[in-house]
Amino acid sequence: MTKKIHISELLDNLGNFLEDTNLDSIPDEIIERAKLTIADTLAVIFRGSEEREIQKLHKNLDSIEESFILSKDFKMTSAEKAAFVNITQSTFIELDEGTITGHHPAIHILPPILSYAQKHSKSGRDILLSFILGYEIYARFSEGIKLRDGFYPHGNIGHIASSIAIGKMEDWNKEKFINAILMSSSLQLATSYEASKVGATISTVFASFSAPISFLIKDLVDSGFYGFKNSLNDMYENLIGNEIDYEKIINNIGKEFKILDTYFKFHANCGVCHPAIEAAIDALEYTLQNESYPPYQGEMKILPEEIESIIIIQGNSKTSRVMTIANNKFSAKFSLPYSISVFLKYGRLDLECFNDNLVKNKEIIDLQKKVHFKYCKEMLENPKSCKIKINLKNGKILEGECIDVYGRPKRKARKIDIKNKFDYLLKEIFSKHYIELLWYNIKELENIESVEELFNINKIS
Repeated sequence: MTKKIHISELLDNLGNFLEDTNLDSIPDEIIERAKLTIADTLAVIFRGSEEREIQKLHKNLDSIEESFILSKDFKMTSAEKAAFVNITQSTFIELDEGTITGHHPAIHILPPILSYAQKHSKSGRDILLSFILGYEIYARFSEGIKLRDGFYPHGNIGHIASSIAIGKMEDWNKEKFINAILMSSSLQLATSYEASKVGATISTVFASFSAPISFLIKDLVDSGFYGFKNSLNDMYENLIGNEIDYEKIINNIGKEFKILDTYFKFHANCGVCHPAIEAAIDALEYTLQNESYPPYQGEMKILPEEIESIIIIQGNSKTSRVMTIANNKFSAKFSLPYSISVFLKYGRLDLECFNDNLVKNKEIIDLQKKVHFKYCKEMLENPKSCKIKINLKNGKILEGECIDVYGRPKRKARKIDIKNKFDYLLKEIFSKHYIELLWYNIKELENIESVEELFNINKIS
């Protein structure tokens, strides 16, 4: 545990940063990165609305017309429930962006921001500033906190970040921001990674609780409730975490923005699986192209009956978590054997690759049993690196290596690939004209007057 600075200094730095920062003081590259992140997240949310379980959930919502459910019919419900459902939609398809620490800030904070902004008539500038600051707080806490093994990074730090984001839209002062941090840190969920591994859909709502929590924190702050000063230590050292490092959280705050170091997903599964997939991309000699999603495409496929064994070599012990056989389309997203098997046969890992029919496919089931993980201590220095050996029955060996995953900070995604993903996710929901209009409105977000103008639903048809 590192505590070279006192809790008061941590809170003082955070409070000053949140109170003093305005949109005009934020560098252009940060604003542009935030817009790309918002675009990517919105596309993921909209596509998640098409899932069967989500469609049923829509039918159970109340008819209060405060905020949009982000779906093709833009049904309205209460702001809190809209934010809750929109977060749930974003987690369903496993294409949400994330931080280098394995957290997913945007899905926790963007839906509450949009729902609150619509209910309270906030502008695009308000949305953009709140998103950037909420994201910054989330990313910094994710670097300074170590959750205990087995905890899932949804439904905990997101409560703090989304509460901060809503507070910024209300122009809170330093003291209110500090109080919100202390109170929201007392309301963390103890979410389990096991739920995702076994494909339990309850895992898709872990992050969603950042919506009602953030709305509640706003009301509590304004009503004079207050938290306790040791709440951060208590939660992140004694309860759901092992350590909180104050210095990491506030190091160069206001000078460096963490959103530049986040990543975009191009494989529709858990990020722990991605290094092995990209090693397979190297083995099959796929190339980066800019015509469509996914960014890497190639001609070579391998039939399951041609494969003797597949060896995945990595220095990240967490990979062993995902060495499970898929039992449904949700657990498949957290199964490396399934992901590798499907990728080798079809040459892609888009949404269509994760369905219950394919999970039950005998070829895929049998091939999963041939996938083995080998831990390599020498590769520990770079946990995102990975090697793969595909041993064929004819004696040939295909070998590939991933040094870092495409879309991550050291191999930043090209804007064209983010746009192609945006188009891919929305093409079955909206017309090409509306997709282009939405992309344009996000690019012009600081000039947009309202959530209604952002989505401009009169232009859908």
